Amino acid sequence: MGAFLESVGDILSRVERRVEVAAQNISNSATPGYKREISFESLVGAPNIDALTGESGAAAGLAQAPSLSIDLASGQLQDTGNPSDLAVSGTGFFTVRTPGGETLYTRQGQFRRDDEGHLVTAQGAILQQHGSGDLVLKAGDFKVLDDGTVVQSGEPVGRIGVVDFADAKAVRLSEDGLYSAPDATVAALDTASVRQGALETSNVGLGAEMMTIMAALRQAQSGQHLMNTYDDLMGRAITTFGQG
Repeated sequence: MGAFLESVGDILSRVERRVEVAAQNISNSATPGYKREISFESLVGAPNIDALTGESGAAAGLAQAPSLSIDLASGQLQDTGNPSDLAVSGTGFFTVRTPGGETLYTRQGQFRRDDEGHLVTAQGAILQQHGSGDLVLKAGDFKVLDDGTVVQSGEPVGRIGVVDFADAKAVRLSEDGLYSAPDATVAALDTASVRQGALETSNVGLGAEMMTIMAALRQAQSGQHLMNTYDDLMGRAITTFGQG
């Protein structure tokens, strides 16, 4: 019965994690460019509590730790009229350099121009050029062409760097809502499409996330019921043997 209790406890822990992931997605549903996280259980179905009534629950791999992946599906593009707002249409992520010097990636195109002419995120990460290097603007208005080329006074001053990932499973949520990926999986896009004056919405579906939470809570209730039943049976057994 030790293996049984261990497996039930593990499932309850995984259900809790499933709820946490769904809750995080819901809390970021209004964050531009946010990509929903998907737990392993959401991809293949949550572990079956009923399977634990047999002897092979733990042996079947129910104690494995859950894993997460990122849903890279695009959100909708919404016009804002702000020239510093940018959105990738279709495939690709903006490349940014964090204040700590780390290269990360984002679909959150809500930039602002700093005193040095950089386009930066709210946390100060600097938008990068195609290839490498900070994108630096001159004073005055600027226009972003569809291929990401930035034009000022009729002259190109740089091109916005957009990349794609060879292995979507390697993408991980990092600091400040940015994403990381191994360098070997990152490749510059020569055919990226960038829209100025627009932002991408998150790809979170509130209805789907609420259904995930409800299903997880039902699993938790089933697991708790099994635990209570076990405690009751053990109590009866101790009482019976004590009277012998």
